[in-house]
Amino acid sequence: MLQLVRAGARAWLRPKGCRGLKALAEEAVQPAEKPEPVASAGPRVPVLRRCELPVLEHRRPVQAWVEALRGYEQERLGLTELHPDVFSATPRLDILHQVAIWQKNFKRIKGSGRARHGSIRSPIWRGGGIAHGPRGPTSYYYMLPMKVRVQGLKVALTTFNLVPAIGLNVHSMLKHQTLVLTLPTVAFLEEKLLWHDSRYTPLYPFRLPYRDFP
Repeated sequence: MLQLVRAGARAWLRPKGCRGLKALAEEAVQPAEKPEPVASAGPRVPVLRRCELPVLEHRRPVQAWVEALRGYEQERLGLTELHPDVFSATPRLDILHQVAIWQKNFKRIKGSGRARHGSIRSPIWRGGGIAHGPRGPTSYYYMLPMKVRVQGLKVALTTFNLVPAIGLNVHSMLKHQTLVLTLPTVAFLEEKLLWHDSRYTPLYPFRLPYRDFP
């Protein structure tokens, strides 16, 4: 089909008549030209870690460089495959904002010289709440669903590529330009975050919350 279109475009530039139609038919019958082989740019880069978890057919694992931090010079050891559902999630700034605001404290703790407090509505604060007081019909307390929190972490992992695996949160990652993770940490995050996508809550109605967490 592509050859017919190309031959038709060339026929417009030629004189009309039987000669032009004959040339059009001959060019359409000609076999397709074989592309010239392209020489490889160099040796293939070794893949140090494969993505072991299943990936959907229409998606492919994301590759990232594995570098050594032993010296000052940038030394690339190879590539690692990352799961696309964790490290290539759809950018959702609204979810990222919800998670960052939800888990943020109302004041800084380090360097302030004051005690740590969780809420300004505590009864020990002036203008705070009343201990065991009457409760109205409206409650402003809310908890983000676990699915939303996991999605916010995926968006942050996709956008920001130095924080440990234990205690990893969205607010800490937003403070850094680059996220440095070891290979065991990548496998740990993929296993924990993808577990939430396949979890079906009605299967565990009589258990404690997240007792089936791997």
